[in-house]
Amino acid sequence: MYRPIVFINMPAFMKAYQEIQKRKEISAVSNRLFQSLKLEDQIYDAAARKVPHLKEILKCKPRGLPIFQDIVRDLFQCFYSLKPIRRPEHELSIAARSISAPLFAQFEKDADYTRLQSRCRGRSFLAAEGAAEFAEKLLQHPQDLVPKHGSQKDMAQVLEQQEQIFQKMLKTLDYKKALYDKESTDERFRSLSNQMNRMLHKAKQLEDLHRILNDSISAASHSRAQTVQQAAEAAEQHTQGLKTLLDAWDTELRSEQFGEIDMEILNRAQSSDLLARIARYLGPCRELMHEQRNNGYTYRRGEKCGITRGAQIQQALSSELAYLAHPVTAPLFLHKMSRRQIRQYQRRERISLGAGDVIVCVDESGSTESDDKDAWAKAVAYALVDKVGSQGRRASVIHFSSASEVSEDLFIPGQYTPEDVMNSARHFYRGGTDYEAPLRKAVSTLDSGVLSKADIVFITDGQCRVSSDFQDWLCAKLAEHRASITGILLDSGNSFEFSLKGFCKKIYRTSELAPSEILSELVFT
Repeated sequence: MYRPIVFINMPAFMKAYQEIQKRKEISAVSNRLFQSLKLEDQIYDAAARKVPHLKEILKCKPRGLPIFQDIVRDLFQCFYSLKPIRRPEHELSIAARSISAPLFAQFEKDADYTRLQSRCRGRSFLAAEGAAEFAEKLLQHPQDLVPKHGSQKDMAQVLEQQEQIFQKMLKTLDYKKALYDKESTDERFRSLSNQMNRMLHKAKQLEDLHRILNDSISAASHSRAQTVQQAAEAAEQHTQGLKTLLDAWDTELRSEQFGEIDMEILNRAQSSDLLARIARYLGPCRELMHEQRNNGYTYRRGEKCGITRGAQIQQALSSELAYLAHPVTAPLFLHKMSRRQIRQYQRRERISLGAGDVIVCVDESGSTESDDKDAWAKAVAYALVDKVGSQGRRASVIHFSSASEVSEDLFIPGQYTPEDVMNSARHFYRGGTDYEAPLRKAVSTLDSGVLSKADIVFITDGQCRVSSDFQDWLCAKLAEHRASITGILLDSGNSFEFSLKGFCKKIYRTSELAPSEILSELVFT
């Protein structure tokens, strides 16, 4: 039972008064856990208007979770910001301290947290989609986020109500003290003392409620952890799929500004099964090319240094040589060296000013539709288009199938858009296979002068042959234009005889090398 304190004099009262004043609530209390810049708020507002998934989520108002929209905003800030900054605890509302703080503390422990941050950082569209997906999963179990006690009371709401009562009582206490300061009578001192006793009683009650709230938060930790894990996993998978599509078809990787192009590209890519399958190979490849370009440095008169993959021990990075420090990891180093996958420094070389253009002939016969061969072949084609385009070189993609089914798409740097690339990638004949027609088309392109000194990449499943007369004519034309052909045979699992040796300088076979290794050889060297 609470026993009131008898204040015998003003000094004793003032000591209690000074202690109780420390509990005065600051005016700037926020439901937001993370701080944000004005520009970040503008970017979020734009995303909330333009991203359909986020718009739908923000319309939800779950009962018992009044700060849901603030949680969504914090999720976006956590994903988008380079380094999320938390508000000091004294600036947080009770709801933010009891709901948002435990939620994000659990999220930071999750394995997907770092991946989500690195993937969405600076990319407003991905951050908005990730926040919406995460919040959508939270809505399935909102009861796991709100601490309860006894008869399922929302402890945060109860405590907040009692805090509001306490702050009103504190204002009354200040008013009575001001009256006493004007006229120090015994009656006013008794009234002031009684108000202080009520305040101390309420403060003790609040301490008990805070303890109960903390116990409730701890009791819900297991169910909250499961909910957060499911939400983080769903957001990770969702953003990974979207990032793959955007990286595959967007012209500017890691764009920091939200634009209509994101939604346009996404809608087009999701509407086509072929584009989605191509993106699974092309997206990671373009991301690696982007990183490789960023890791390159230019010195003096065009000398270039970067990081590549190979089997030269003397050029290997220190992180790779560290594998040799222990008997357990040494075999892994030898395995990587045998596959030419050691990360190593690229020697400084003079940039070749006479680097030629690229022609990619892609087999679109019906037989390539099996085992994702069509998607992988096109991923190689448009990865090469992206590579040479970044170097100011021209590229051509020749689609071929039967003798009468041949078409060409020309890509001149600065004159094509993501839509042009996607339209080209969607093209597919599904006919037979004829080699002579696409090769004649490639030679015709060289004869016209549109492309020069071109490297020709010929991708096929190998189910065709060419005549000896055509082969002689082709070799003469290649010599005339100082061009060469690299063949890629999609024969994984078959290892059948093929007819590329007559006109290809080098041949890669998927029965001998993994597609990722062939892609690395062509694109990253």
